[in-house]
Amino acid sequence: MKKEKDTCQGRNADRNTKNETYTSYRQDKITYHLSYDRPSFRKGTDEPVRARVNLRLPGRKRYLHKSDLDPNASDTPLDRVLYGHSEKDIYTHKLPSLAAQMQAELQASGLVEKQAEALQGEDLGWLIATHAEDILAVSCSSVTENTRATYRARMLQLAKLCRGIDPTRLHGDVLEGLRYKVREAAAQNSRHYQDWQPGDEDPSAARQQFYLLGLALDYLIGLGYDIPADALQRDTSQASPQALALQRTDSARCYPPHAFHAMLAALDPDELHTPILLTQAFTGMRIAEVCGLLWSDFAVLPGWQGVQYMIRVSGQLGDGSRSGMRIDTPKTDNGYRYIPLPVWLGQQLAQRRQKLALTGRKLNLLPIWLDDPTASREEIAEFNRKLMDSYRQSATDALRTTLYEPLRRARAFVFDAGAQDRQLREMLTPHSLRRRYLTDLYGRSMETPEEIHRATGHADPERKPRARRCAPNRDEQYRMCLRYALAGIGLAEPAVLCCELGRDDGIVDPCLRLELTVPPHTRGQVVIYEQEPGTTLQVSASGVVVTETNRLPQAQPPFQ
Repeated sequence: MKKEKDTCQGRNADRNTKNETYTSYRQDKITYHLSYDRPSFRKGTDEPVRARVNLRLPGRKRYLHKSDLDPNASDTPLDRVLYGHSEKDIYTHKLPSLAAQMQAELQASGLVEKQAEALQGEDLGWLIATHAEDILAVSCSSVTENTRATYRARMLQLAKLCRGIDPTRLHGDVLEGLRYKVREAAAQNSRHYQDWQPGDEDPSAARQQFYLLGLALDYLIGLGYDIPADALQRDTSQASPQALALQRTDSARCYPPHAFHAMLAALDPDELHTPILLTQAFTGMRIAEVCGLLWSDFAVLPGWQGVQYMIRVSGQLGDGSRSGMRIDTPKTDNGYRYIPLPVWLGQQLAQRRQKLALTGRKLNLLPIWLDDPTASREEIAEFNRKLMDSYRQSATDALRTTLYEPLRRARAFVFDAGAQDRQLREMLTPHSLRRRYLTDLYGRSMETPEEIHRATGHADPERKPRARRCAPNRDEQYRMCLRYALAGIGLAEPAVLCCELGRDDGIVDPCLRLELTVPPHTRGQVVIYEQEPGTTLQVSASGVVVTETNRLPQAQPPFQ
């Protein structure tokens, strides 16, 4: 932390002079705020600019009032007026003398010493709890509602750990003791760090709380608190080269094409997590979104290409203090979306819903595949807790040769087999199925990258918070299902578009294969437009005469 100069060229003065916005000045921990105007009665004079100066002492949100210096005075802001040739003239030449004068008045009244004593005895935990919302509003204005709720909960936990600590003495043993308490509390509340010992990697919750502690200390500095430089140092430790190599190898977190179907085939159909992972593999949803699906989000869409199925994301399963509870707020604003389902998966869901209706069981949550109708919130939380471990175990036992060996060979660093297994096991998460789905979308679908970005629920920085798009109507939903089926998203082979020549079915979506049924004694024309460079056209027919007539610009030849 840099020391402030006791002149007008302090830290804020340097910043404001560069930007030529002479509105804030700080000296001896007292902040001076200036507002400028050009009154009509000063026109034609050598000093046409007027500045009103208000003072704010350290630790106070409001400006200094006249009653603070004199109890008999009015309770109005204590402001001073300066005149000058320009804003820079007032800021550079007039303000330093006024600051020295005000400093003498404040010292004579004893107000500065009283405020310093008040700041010295304040509690860091109380300050964090009091200013939590202001800190989030200033430093976390661009995050989503779910992230802000998580930060708010972490900050309140941090406030409890900081009770009894003087923020102006946060250094040495006091700082190290606080960091140890934060790490220990985070390890106790996480099942992944139950065996944490000093010197091990910090739990993820602890790293997040250290980040929030830095935001809180920066905010307190703005209020005038003298925070030690040791407490302001951020953790700049680097991961090992092996860990960096694992993070940069993206193929380790996304299933290779040759292993994707082998992994699905290796899953035990009797395991509880298998239907959930199948749903995620062919929809690309986050695991929390899959576990928060409702039966009311499942739609059956009849149409001219047969029955199609679609799912709607309207919420997710909560975490942290809301673990096991379904909330109506997805991770991002684009999380509210519609996703086509493969026909075979939609048929399984339809049969499951019909079975529940016949047995009289009323379950709201879709992913409850148990036969027990009394599946409760506690069982959902237990399932969410055991899902990752059971999934990794099944993948480890079944895919050691089909998945692990290719990933080992793709490594930038060579490890022993045990270390490779541990690292790959940790990366085999349900979220890798979401990455596999995105790979199919980018490689097979006709959607643009921007459309794929929104369709998979990623955050859109250009979109206003909580601004939902208009939901597609039933015809648009059917056409979306048809496009995904014809592109073969998540499937080995794309579906075939079947239609009858001469029937008015509207615009045909792009597809790889088209089967036409031609009634007897019928003559028609088909125009096939090329969608990508290098596209080849093959025509085969049985019992039908195919004749090439002519070529049109930017189109493949029409056939009769």
